[in-house]
Amino acid sequence: MRSIATAALAAIAFAVALTTGQEPARAQPMQDTIIHWGDYSIFKTEGGWRSCRRACASDPRCKAWTYLRRARQCRLKHSRGVELANPCCVSGYKRVAASPAGRRTKQAFCADYAEQAVLRQDENRAERCGYRGRRWSDDYLAHYRWCLRARPRQADAESQIRTDAIEQCRATRGGTRRAKCEHYARTAVVQAESNRKARCGFRGGRWSDERQRHFRWCMTAGEQAPAEEFRVRQNMLKSCFAQGGAINQACQSYAGQAVRQYQASVQENCGFPNKARWHASNWRHYQWCLNASPRARRAETRARRIALERCRDRRAQRRACRAYADRALAQIRRSNANGCGYDGPHWSLRRADHVRWCMTNGLAAAERTEGEREAAIRTCVAGREVIPAPIPPRRLRAQCRAYADRALAQIRRSNANGCGYDGPHWSLRRADHVRWCMTNGLAAAERTEGEREAAIGSCLAKRPRGPSRAAIECGAYAERAVRANAFNERYECGFTNRRRWRADQDWHYRTCLTMTPAERAENERIRRRAVQRCAVKRGATPPAL
Repeated sequence: MRSIATAALAAIAFAVALTTGQEPARAQPMQDTIIHWGDYSIFKTEGGWRSCRRACASDPRCKAWTYLRRARQCRLKHSRGVELANPCCVSGYKRVAASPAGRRTKQAFCADYAEQAVLRQDENRAERCGYRGRRWSDDYLAHYRWCLRARPRQADAESQIRTDAIEQCRATRGGTRRAKCEHYARTAVVQAESNRKARCGFRGGRWSDERQRHFRWCMTAGEQAPAEEFRVRQNMLKSCFAQGGAINQACQSYAGQAVRQYQASVQENCGFPNKARWHASNWRHYQWCLNASPRARRAETRARRIALERCRDRRAQRRACRAYADRALAQIRRSNANGCGYDGPHWSLRRADHVRWCMTNGLAAAERTEGEREAAIRTCVAGREVIPAPIPPRRLRAQCRAYADRALAQIRRSNANGCGYDGPHWSLRRADHVRWCMTNGLAAAERTEGEREAAIGSCLAKRPRGPSRAAIECGAYAERAVRANAFNERYECGFTNRRRWRADQDWHYRTCLTMTPAERAENERIRRRAVQRCAVKRGATPPAL
């Protein structure tokens, strides 16, 4: 931030020095020079730097230009900026011809206005004034377009407002904050006494009669916060005095009810967009009530009540639709377990699809669809003795996880014996088996488990007895890995990669079965080199790896 502010202030000083009517000493294009700051238009051109210079000359906003040779990019600048030596670019300044009778066009006037607006924004950031909004934007084109639509007097007034604000910010930052906060605390106590004497009934820390409390708050608040707080208290007292110095009980009741309705909408996650009607400010509701008729108050309360009822009905419908979706998934899993093979949107295994359909078509349509789905399943299993009962989702997931563990044990046994089976049912990712089981049901999972076991038995029947070559190699690999890790821990080598440095020999063995010979050799080479380096540093003898 400091470098940005410094560069901005340097650019401001440079621009001010050049707006005194002095032309730059070099009117010709400057080779191997780049001009920083002030870009408002960037485009590619095939005509070289001459095309860029012509574009600047034809645009009343342009005061300087830079052409990037390699990128073939032209950058037009609304300020003269800061020039630096750089072989990337060619740069130049625009010749400013004196207009007749000292008059300027609207485009030239707005170009100067937009440039000054951007400079004031840089000063705002450098001084940390904290001004925000469209008036303090650093978008040069936005200020330029606004000026074209506005009258010259409006543009001059806007520039003066920015200048005065910067000066006020500098004066405030240079003043004594302690003296201002003492004055603020005294006025806050006076306002609190007025509240008490007029029996307005305002409460809270804002209306405390402790001067030290207001002083401490002011010393830690922002620059504009004390003035805003004073204004809020003053408006509240003004409203109270207009009512004869007493709280309007009807409006106080209305405001309390409005806040309670808003809190209920937050609890129900209704997300109403109308911020004028739905907010937690008791004071704002009270102020609105003072200026509204009794009929308008009743209408506003009724509108909030109806909106809350609709929101609650919607949430109740969503809860019912979620329950319907759970029942639908249970039906579909039972259908898949019996091999019915039904397809379509009403047989999707995505819970969100059923919830969305139910919310769109209503609970009555969901009940009809549920009945039709049940009838289709009964028709499918009509020739069977027993219709499998639906399994709760949590129980089904637990059983599918157990199936996945058994499947991984089978696959590791197959790999250890070098059977070489491949495909989705021979994946070593546990999540794949869990997902497949959840989709196709436990009956299909049991059939697949039996087929996998039969395939392994067939593979073992064709092989001679004894461990396979892969099993022997992976056993030796696991022993060497454990020896390397023991050396790492004993001499505190500091190797922490959990895929290579573990004391679990069984884990290394299982991992080896999933790797190619090249991957195993690469892992062992890395471990061997690491152990040798550590042995040299510690003056120890490395183990046989």
